[in-house]
Amino acid sequence: MKETGKLKKWLALALTMAAVLLLCMAAAGAESTIAVGEYGQITTDNTFFRKTPDLSGDFWARLPAGWQLKVLGTTTTGTGDKAILWYKVQGGKPSAPGRTYTGYVHSGFFAAVGTVPETTPTPTPTPSSSSSASTSVSGYVRTVKSGVNIRKTPGGTVLTAKDEDKIPYNTVLAYAGNPTNDDNNVWVQVSYKGVTGYIRGDCWVFTNASGSTISDVTPSPTPAAESPYTAGALGTITLTTGGVNVRISPNKTVLGRLAKYTKLNYFGTMTVDGKLWYYVYSNDLGTYGYVLGSLARVTSGATVPPPATTPTPTPTNHSGNTSGGVTGTLKTIVDKLNIRKTPSLQGVFVEQIPKSGTSLAFTAKQVVSGVPWYRIKYKNKTGWVNGNYVKVTSSTSASTPKPTTKPSAVTPIPDISKLSDVALTTTDTVFIRKDPSMSGRQLTTVSKANTKLTYNGQYSVDTTSTPGTTYTWYKVTYGHITGWMRGDFVRVLTLDEKKAYGLTGDPTTPAEASYTTLSKGSEGAAVTKLQQALYAQGYLTAADVTGTYNSTTEKAVIAFQKAKGLTQDGIAGEKTQHALYNTVPVGTYDSSTVNANLYPVEKVDWFSGDIQSIWAVTGTAVITDVYTGISFRAYRIFGGNHADAVPLTAADTKAYCQIYGTSNAQEIADRDSEMKNWRRRPLWVTVGGRTFAASMYGVPHNFPDSTVLSTNKKLANNFVGQFCVHFVNSMTHDSKTSKAHVDYDSSKNGNFGHQSAIQYAYTHSISGTK
Repeated sequence: MKETGKLKKWLALALTMAAVLLLCMAAAGAESTIAVGEYGQITTDNTFFRKTPDLSGDFWARLPAGWQLKVLGTTTTGTGDKAILWYKVQGGKPSAPGRTYTGYVHSGFFAAVGTVPETTPTPTPTPSSSSSASTSVSGYVRTVKSGVNIRKTPGGTVLTAKDEDKIPYNTVLAYAGNPTNDDNNVWVQVSYKGVTGYIRGDCWVFTNASGSTISDVTPSPTPAAESPYTAGALGTITLTTGGVNVRISPNKTVLGRLAKYTKLNYFGTMTVDGKLWYYVYSNDLGTYGYVLGSLARVTSGATVPPPATTPTPTPTNHSGNTSGGVTGTLKTIVDKLNIRKTPSLQGVFVEQIPKSGTSLAFTAKQVVSGVPWYRIKYKNKTGWVNGNYVKVTSSTSASTPKPTTKPSAVTPIPDISKLSDVALTTTDTVFIRKDPSMSGRQLTTVSKANTKLTYNGQYSVDTTSTPGTTYTWYKVTYGHITGWMRGDFVRVLTLDEKKAYGLTGDPTTPAEASYTTLSKGSEGAAVTKLQQALYAQGYLTAADVTGTYNSTTEKAVIAFQKAKGLTQDGIAGEKTQHALYNTVPVGTYDSSTVNANLYPVEKVDWFSGDIQSIWAVTGTAVITDVYTGISFRAYRIFGGNHADAVPLTAADTKAYCQIYGTSNAQEIADRDSEMKNWRRRPLWVTVGGRTFAASMYGVPHNFPDSTVLSTNKKLANNFVGQFCVHFVNSMTHDSKTSKAHVDYDSSKNGNFGHQSAIQYAYTHSISGTK
């Protein structure tokens, strides 16, 4: 009996130790990490893909549940119960799934999926002939969000109310018909689990049947079963205006800008919201993209067939000179000269030559848009340097061609009467010089394209910097520096473009206009203008431009209306003329929800003044954007270092988005990297019968916070996250207790830091100051 008791004690102890061991094993398993090289997936919608392992740091994107990323390693921040495990990961983001970004995700929102690569979706079956959708397959799309709804019509009733009926992330679907546009979204018609309807453009990307993304890579050269592009003959277009944006997709991110008369091969067309877009390849930019059809005209058949895959292009030789057989030596004449992969200012950066006077051999010469480029080798890297920044010391050529005409001016003499005081740089790394000459001393460098400058109304014509070439130099101000910038590196906006830029951040935004309805029997200048536009687009001949609205003009208008999906009545009403002239109705950009009563503007210290009690938590203020004049109501939810706020209603969110030129707040965050040079806005904040100078960081953030989520839900404002409003001496989120973190930087993220934006709002008051 005694031995039996001991045995029972030993068994009990053994069982206890086994249980402890199992618990330890379970705990160890719970804390195990995903191995380097394996893939994990996001487990919660709107998870931050951050650039650094920091809860308040900048981020690449917010990712949907199911988004897959490759693990590169782990790191831990904080200690004790505040320790956070981060995965260092690599992969795409919803707005650019084909590109690669490296960053960090919180381990609490990330789970292992094994070694499955992120680009291997499982296609769903092609819609069968029994589907209510069209039986002809126009192309394929792949969902880039989880829980995608199918709607009866574009923007209409949801057909997939139950979660199990919604389309999962990474699903490949065949779509029927042409993409259509409604409320600034592109929609395609698909079928999934027997439900046929439309899915919204921010939820999918074009793919081929296997799910490989092709919308921003390479289209099929001719319409085919797997092509997402509508029918259009291959040909060459010529740009009819300057500064034309090439975009990654219609109405989306700008890849670069091209000069007037640039010729481009196009490989397909696409109609979005009644507007024609050409899918082109730009040698100067080294990329595919979309060009708005109203800014170009078809001039010939294709000069070369489109590449089967994305190429490393050779730029078009616009000048008539060739590079064949040209070799020699050169010497750099500036410090920090960039070497690029292709002979283009937008070419991929290869290396930088640090010092002026460096001697190099060149093995080829290429002239692009009147500018010579030389192929050199430096530090075992081969690339191209801009001929404007080197001096050729010797040159030989097996057959040196003679130009048939004298090189034309690189930058034309401007018509000052049409220019505004706003200028934008057209490329990265542009010098401002003391004098309007290539030999002028460098005063400063503007590092980013599309940086806003002030044009002072003066220009100078330079014929000595490069023999045989004429440059126009513009006098500009950037920060506290005033000097001269060469005209091919800066674009001075017209008065109309300035207005568009102030409203939307894009000077090529369609202008506002109003029209008188024209119909058969109408006569006069308006009819002549209408006929000229129809002639330019191929609907009339030159002989038909008579100034009289006859039956021929009526038939042409009907044909145009049919092409644009408009009512085919032969009457040129406002909708028809807006489509023809690429304009929008007057008031389109005025989204104010309230007419702000502005008082003399005050600058009040956030900590020592009374602003925090005047605009208290749960209080509402009227915010007016200085640039656009748009006003909306903002509800303060909290904020210690500054005011954290949200739009009060859905209408206020719409006005808020219009300030940034977007259709929704999500797009502001998605385009964060593009918007960095203008995302901080000078403001006038009116509350309690007073108006204060302030500034706004308008990229929505802090999504997981329960107070923010519940407030937005309560207000039903169609907004996710919060934005920040800064007053004098307020601080950023990471300031803690030190006023050393007050943001005074006048060049950070473009034109303004918060405090310099406040000063701008104060000095540009239209209601006086106090």
